[in-house]
Amino acid sequence: MGWPMSNLSYNDISKSCFKRGSLSVLASARSYYGQKDEEVQRIGRQLALNPDLMKDFYDELSTGDKIALFKFSKDAGGDLYSNKYWRKYIDDSIAAVSDVGPSIVYGRENGEELILMLEQKEDGDLSKVFRAVIQRYEEARNNWVSEPANKLFNLMLERDPDLFQSDTFELFFDRKSKAPYDVRGRIYNLYARNGFLTKKTARKVRSDASAAASVGGLKGLIDARDSENCPYSSVDVLNMILQFTDSRYEDVIVTLADGLPVHLLPSIMGTDFAYAKRIMERRINESMKED
Repeated sequence: MGWPMSNLSYNDISKSCFKRGSLSVLASARSYYGQKDEEVQRIGRQLALNPDLMKDFYDELSTGDKIALFKFSKDAGGDLYSNKYWRKYIDDSIAAVSDVGPSIVYGRENGEELILMLEQKEDGDLSKVFRAVIQRYEEARNNWVSEPANKLFNLMLERDPDLFQSDTFELFFDRKSKAPYDVRGRIYNLYARNGFLTKKTARKVRSDASAAASVGGLKGLIDARDSENCPYSSVDVLNMILQFTDSRYEDVIVTLADGLPVHLLPSIMGTDFAYAKRIMERRINESMKED
């Protein structure tokens, strides 16, 4: 007895095979081996550059499939936002700002998707999303800075540094921030490292209720000072670092003991923190040997 005859046309079979193959490529792309598979990567990039090939089964793409497609588009220099379907999908997703905060704060899969969508949309409303994320952190008191949140902060800095500066000043310096200390520390670090800190805001970071947050800002200043293109003058950056010398936090004084120029170490010699004293003693001895 032979196999039953199929009612599917050649065109139906071709579409079905293409759909299965496309979904398989997008699923494979999320695995370690798929990321190393040149054929998977090549086909994935072509799908991202020609998204309408998948228009018959857009609704069947999972969040993971969409993340893979956005990544392929980014790698291939594509522009999914120019596609009518994906433009609406991206706009609608970003507009649902009340939902994006938890997704990014908790590092959920659709949080990663949202960051990739913001990267696709050149004029994405980063300020709106940034404010929603900070508000969620303040409400949830979740102290973990998720990977999507880190990417959002860096994307905002890259796209519009002035907007990052103004929003950060308003939310973290112009009022008492309720964001958890890890979030404050991360924002202080980026703010200081990118040249936005002043003597006044440096004092506010120094006086933060959390040692970890204060250290985050101080390390940002030290990183800026040591960078190839320091955004501050040499005098200004040292003056701001010196604002931390009367900190009550051991971690701050230890960071200064390790990061201040040797000739400025006397500014913290009166500390009672033994570990900081040992660091200063070692550095001074090393400096004397070099002389």
